[in-house]
Amino acid sequence: MGGLVCFDTNICIWGFNGQCSGNQEDNVVKAKFLIDYLSNINIDIVVPAVVLAELLARVGRSEQIAFAARMNADPFDVRPFDTLAAVEYARLAAKLPEETREKSKVDRMIVATALAVKAEAIYSHDPHIKIIANQFIEVRLLPTPPPHQLLLPTLKK
Repeated sequence: MGGLVCFDTNICIWGFNGQCSGNQEDNVVKAKFLIDYLSNINIDIVVPAVVLAELLARVGRSEQIAFAARMNADPFDVRPFDTLAAVEYARLAAKLPEETREKSKVDRMIVATALAVKAEAIYSHDPHIKIIANQFIEVRLLPTPPPHQLLLPTLKK
């Protein structure tokens, strides 16, 4: 199949770290399913470098190198905030109201990176990402995995 999608920080925390707070346990299952599904159909998962930075800030210093290496392995592809992303960032900034621009610099960097790599969508549960991405790129919520069929033991007569 092929293609690219981009993950926001919350999707990586649930799917890669398996961490959640409050009543978000379903999101861990959904994110892990999504990673497996995308990998199976050969969709690359772009992780903006700024997302990796946010993830690294959550782990101990001694774990950061190993964690970064794992994030750069299949099916993940860490992408830098480069010149193309900077151009997209400026384009996004020009379209946003002043108060949104000041509050959302990191979110804008995530959307700009997705646009720069020509991702088909961003997976995120962050409402700010949705506002910023509006009219530029689709923002998708985590899909619900299909139900598992239980194998029941056969009854002996």
